[in-house]
Amino acid sequence: MNEYYPNLFSPIRIGSLTLKNRIMASPISLFDLSPTPEHKHSLNDRLFYRLRACGGASVVTVGDSIVHPGGNTEGFNDNKVNIYMRSSIPYLLDITDEIHRYGAYANIELNHDGIRAAFPGHDAWSASAYERDNGGHVLEMTEEMIEEVVDGFGISARNAKDAGFDMVMIHAGHGWFLGQFLSPFWNHRTDRFGGSIENRARITLMVIDRIRKYCGNSFPIEVRLSGDEAMPDGLPGIDINDAIEFAKLLDRKVDLIHVSAGNNNFDSSEMVTHPSMFLEHGVNVKYAAMIKPHVKTPVVTVGAISDPAMMEDIIARGRADLVSIGRALIADPLLPEKARHGNTGDIRPCLRCWRCLGEACETGALYCSVNPEIGRAFDHFYPLPATSPKTVLIAGGGPGGMQAALTAAKRGHHVILCEKENELGGTIRYCKDISFKKDMDDYREYLVRQVMESGSIEVRLGVTVTPELVREISPDHLIAAIGADPVIPPIPGIEHAQGLLDTYMHRLPVGNRVVIIGGGLSGIEAAIEFAHAGKTPIVLEMSSRYAAGSNIMHGFAMNVEIEKYGIDIRTDTRCTGIAPGKVTCENADGTYELDADTIIYAAGMRARRDETDALRESCFEFESIGDCKKPAQIREAVTGGYFAAMNI
Repeated sequence: MNEYYPNLFSPIRIGSLTLKNRIMASPISLFDLSPTPEHKHSLNDRLFYRLRACGGASVVTVGDSIVHPGGNTEGFNDNKVNIYMRSSIPYLLDITDEIHRYGAYANIELNHDGIRAAFPGHDAWSASAYERDNGGHVLEMTEEMIEEVVDGFGISARNAKDAGFDMVMIHAGHGWFLGQFLSPFWNHRTDRFGGSIENRARITLMVIDRIRKYCGNSFPIEVRLSGDEAMPDGLPGIDINDAIEFAKLLDRKVDLIHVSAGNNNFDSSEMVTHPSMFLEHGVNVKYAAMIKPHVKTPVVTVGAISDPAMMEDIIARGRADLVSIGRALIADPLLPEKARHGNTGDIRPCLRCWRCLGEACETGALYCSVNPEIGRAFDHFYPLPATSPKTVLIAGGGPGGMQAALTAAKRGHHVILCEKENELGGTIRYCKDISFKKDMDDYREYLVRQVMESGSIEVRLGVTVTPELVREISPDHLIAAIGADPVIPPIPGIEHAQGLLDTYMHRLPVGNRVVIIGGGLSGIEAAIEFAHAGKTPIVLEMSSRYAAGSNIMHGFAMNVEIEKYGIDIRTDTRCTGIAPGKVTCENADGTYELDADTIIYAAGMRARRDETDALRESCFEFESIGDCKKPAQIREAVTGGYFAAMNI
């Protein structure tokens, strides 16, 4: 019995398999794929799944594998694995081998995109006819079409088994194909596949039977469903009562019932599927807990679960039998092993910022804000020690500087980290008092703890690195991570406004009616925070787009909050003057005034180039990282620090 989390690290029997613990790695798609018909993966993908397996999860799931030629989404990661192709098997064997080498079981998610595969020139198949906003047509499926796709699931499961997968997950939630048959929003049929929940579930039960036919009764099947589709107000959808009835129909026919929530066809619903930083951790556990008393089949829960203590509580209280973890295992794939050994303080927190999958939706590349080894897992398994230890001086103790210090020290260098303030953290110290930034503050504490407890990093607080200090220390390498300063916009009367960073860092008072000058990412997040606090924010943005620096998923999450709180955002609007309690604005319709209790500017950051250039001249081997090189977001700072240290 594990002394730290006895329930979480107890084994469980799933069909013919005995899992070593109750932690499953949620489905994550392969991203680095070739343009071949099979969509062959790269070495990066292989090592990504090896990393998830070596971290201690009992099951590692490959996501979103397509079971039918017509089932792939156009324009949205449309290079998914074509599991229906027999020629995919040799490539997938590489992935299952990587998972098996650490004692984990390999699972794969079988899916068909349904309506989301419709685009101009390509008709999609689904439960009922539908016209998409992109001009794509969706055809109501005949029974022959249904039979074809059902057989596609069976063939794909057989291919998965032959490729070394130990089980399969049938995706019947989130508004994908089988979920479209289940949902009264999409399914308007009057035949045996429409109407009652039994009829709407019929195709999923046919899929289960077909997989049993192709793979045998001892091959485990997991079904993923939405405990509630969380549809926008006024739209019909699956609710918990439907989900309970569906789970009863699945009971004893499958080996795992995986309870998620939401519908990816609507922004507000998708943020339930993938809980944003604005929602509480474990927000969807309640659905699994409500379904579990009605079934004998083990139940899985998922959704922003990253704290081992929460996982232990879920299992101990019988709210679910297993937990599935997605983004938290991107931030720290070793989370299960660290928890098993009681080293929870070493777990790198996930920010729920969506730089991983949100950015991957746009670029096809999977990275992480806080884990620089994601996308380059080769570094984890084949680390390069220092050829000869060097003295490395790092100026600045923000996230980039701390990551550089940790990486350099791990590689065997002597590291001196200087921070001009009396505490480490840099500008992310502002997160302390922001409700939805607790994950970021936890990450700051994690970095500080890792640095202070490393035993090989000399930390000097309250010390500004100057050219004179560099000459005194005479390091072999100097890394500048000295940050940036807020831009003060040249607006008449700007002295009557306060900077956003000053507002947070110095806890300046904020009145009820707040005008924020600048609708970038920081300005919009500030408006959301003030709205949460019951204030009335108004955002002025010169351009036609607000929060331009956000990835697509975090953008969806912010839009949900903006709509929920009715936040007033005025784009194409310029602030032309400020007076006490007054802001003068100008847009295409003319000039007007706004009353304000507090006026805040959030006009971006300016790199400390002069200070950086002075340091550049003081050491032959020099690198600048983070905001002092180019103001950006935390991923750029952390990755920059990692690269700078790896290159020494």
